[in-house]
Amino acid sequence: MVDNIKTIRITDIEERKTPTAHVAYKISVQASVRSWSVYRRYSEFFQLHSALLRAVPKYQPPYPLPPKSYSLFASCKGIEFIEERREGLEKYLKGILNAPDSRWRDTSEWGAFLEIPKIKTTDLAKSFTSESWLDEANAIQTLIRENRAFLLRRDVHYSQQEIAAAHNCTLQAKKGIALLNQRLSTLENGLAYLAGTTSETAVISEGERSRRRDKLNKLFDEVSMLSKLIASGVRESPTTAPAAFISERDNLLHPRAAAKQTEGAPTSSRVFGNTRALPKETEKTTGLDNKGLLNLQQQIMHEQDSSLQQFSAILKRQLHIGVAVGQELDAHNQLLGELDQDLDRTQSKLKTSAKRLEKIK
Repeated sequence: MVDNIKTIRITDIEERKTPTAHVAYKISVQASVRSWSVYRRYSEFFQLHSALLRAVPKYQPPYPLPPKSYSLFASCKGIEFIEERREGLEKYLKGILNAPDSRWRDTSEWGAFLEIPKIKTTDLAKSFTSESWLDEANAIQTLIRENRAFLLRRDVHYSQQEIAAAHNCTLQAKKGIALLNQRLSTLENGLAYLAGTTSETAVISEGERSRRRDKLNKLFDEVSMLSKLIASGVRESPTTAPAAFISERDNLLHPRAAAKQTEGAPTSSRVFGNTRALPKETEKTTGLDNKGLLNLQQQIMHEQDSSLQQFSAILKRQLHIGVAVGQELDAHNQLLGELDQDLDRTQSKLKTSAKRLEKIK
């Protein structure tokens, strides 16, 4: 449930007098298929911050916690201070939520502070609506693309002999696959719930259920393919792979030496590889002696190597284009995030102004 949280906002503040005068901040949490709110005072934020520092020593949270102050109720200036603190606390929570490093979100203190519910898969499936089911399916599709990007980066790191970085990408991809399997299982249960046991209890039609089942099966197939790619990934370092490749090529180009090392192998000088069936002559090989046949094989392999180099160059260009598109999307996401924060700030100021007007009246 921690990984499913989409947004965290502090949407309102309340001045309470019990047990002592204090300000409570309303934290609104939006997850994939449900949302809830929890009230916390500043001292509880401070306790969370201290707990995170103990749980993750030597690392500060991405955004600093607003400092303490003891002049909260000092007329108009106090209201402005509370609004500034609300913005700071919201940035503090969003910094932890959106941080690439999940070490703070993985702590039990974070889950207890937000009161993240621990829901069974079957219970979570019953909270789906027709629209939220499609939203979750699209979110899973996005996660699949992200995990595929991890595998692409892994292969690039392997080609550059960056073994540690490649292993880290593999680990991230494995984590993503585990999360995808869990969310797909929940999505499948949600589809069964929306389909209902009878036509009266069904939320979606039979045709819509069939279309969504096809979409779900496609997602399952993509995740299964990613799992196979992880399992059958690059298992040896780039420095050892060429040696094995050269050895295979030597066996191919020297059939007599290979035949001596293999029992029952054909001894014909016209046979490449270990096979009992004699290959048929072609127009290219007819009339060639052993030396000519070897030269022809070397020429074919040279052409194949050239084709592979061209294909590799094309893939590198596609990779650069993908990276550029990703950077452009990140820039747009950042702009949208800043716009969202500006809208929240404006809304909060409007609420503050409205409260002032009420006091003036």
